[in-house]
Amino acid sequence: QTTEKTISAHGVNQLCSPHHLLQGEIFSDLAKKTEMKDIKCIYLFASIDAYSTCARLCPESLDAVKSLYGCARSLVDLGDELLMGKFYEKAVCKARRGLSLEVLKHQETCHLETQLKALMDLALGKIKIDGNAAVTVADTSSLANQMESGKKEDSSIDRLKKFWAKLDGKSKKELLVVDSKDLVNYIQNQFGDRVKRHFG
Repeated sequence: QTTEKTISAHGVNQLCSPHHLLQGEIFSDLAKKTEMKDIKCIYLFASIDAYSTCARLCPESLDAVKSLYGCARSLVDLGDELLMGKFYEKAVCKARRGLSLEVLKHQETCHLETQLKALMDLALGKIKIDGNAAVTVADTSSLANQMESGKKEDSSIDRLKKFWAKLDGKSKKELLVVDSKDLVNYIQNQFGDRVKRHFG
């Protein structure tokens, strides 16, 4: 049984978008709680997939704005973990897309607009820092040691990225296998009674 068993029509039914949003929040929360870098990255990739599915199913909804924010946030976290600027660039694209949605014109969503702008500014700042990074004379004295010490970690991250890229959608879902009862209990413990209606 997989996480998808809690969703009646994965990736098809528009009414399933809240489930995908919740999925993204759960995977994002799990990524924050783990100290293992490889596992953290897998959870972040999974959260991005879930958030993206929600935004695709309801592209003009408030859930889409929340999902695009969550997706951008996970992309920034991935950029931090993998030290890859392209994730910051993708985060900026997601944030801009969220800011362009008509639903943000409503007063009650102004906090989301503020959060999206702040996240976009953060990602743009990281892109600038990444682009301006240069090796100084002082840096070169220890560069060889840094490269040697980081070789094993970089190799592990490269294998993780290649492994994830080669997986098809079905394999990615099978990788995240859980018992459905344990998943529902976890969700209810984390988010309270307000989510029970999704599992009636």
